[in-house]
Amino acid sequence: MTPSALHRARSSREWPKTGSGVEAGSGPCYHQPDMSPPSRQELLDRYASTHGVHFAERGAAWYETRARFFEHRVRAWLPAARDVAILDLACGTGEFLKLVNTKGYTAARGIDISEEQLEVARRNGITNVAREDLFDHLKTHRGAYDFVIASHIIEHLTRDQVIPFLSDLGAALKPQGVAVVLTPNAGSPLGLPYAFGDFTHEVHFTGMSLAQVSTVAGLEIRHIGGIRPAGVLKSIAWGVIRRTLATFIADRRMAYGSIMEPELIAVLSVPRRP
Repeated sequence: MTPSALHRARSSREWPKTGSGVEAGSGPCYHQPDMSPPSRQELLDRYASTHGVHFAERGAAWYETRARFFEHRVRAWLPAARDVAILDLACGTGEFLKLVNTKGYTAARGIDISEEQLEVARRNGITNVAREDLFDHLKTHRGAYDFVIASHIIEHLTRDQVIPFLSDLGAALKPQGVAVVLTPNAGSPLGLPYAFGDFTHEVHFTGMSLAQVSTVAGLEIRHIGGIRPAGVLKSIAWGVIRRTLATFIADRRMAYGSIMEPELIAVLSVPRRP
């Protein structure tokens, strides 16, 4: 293929077919194999074997580490009573459920669309899980939960799904219930590896955009902020790093424009009636 022909093929986005003069071993081959790309549902169904497999093995050490992860994030918001109704949306392999089960909560459950991930949870003794679509579940459990956690799920939704999801999430809460939403912080350079590190992520949030969609969905914002590192020394070091980052990129015109942590947390509830 001549350079001009290659330029035309690139410009028109039409790749040469087999037998067009591009021979094996003679340079880059632009023939596209005859295969259909995996559907979004297939990517989600195979999440454990295509994304989770690149993390540490799901064993006792993993669950202990993840228990500390969730403890650090939710301990200020988790109800004290052990009989409260708890839902872990898109529970994955059940790390949060492992934590609350260990703490003696008796009415916790998790749902996920990926049977692969649920099977990993069951192999590790977490049986209070079920394969369900989160939208279907929320619509059929109005006013059912005291505490709902949506850990790193909202970024997997499409833009058109985000506000209906948050609205349904609020509807599933009891009058005094709270929902905790965790998501990567695309407003911080430290959050970008998490925001773009998963091919199934569809939407990226800053503190401001998370506040925006929560308000449109009719939820009361009790807290939106960043997750600071655990431990005294790490927290002190992070304070210095955070102030340095904020000096250059924070937007103090915005209520949530100075969140520099890599992960966002939103604590949401149903608006109180006067």
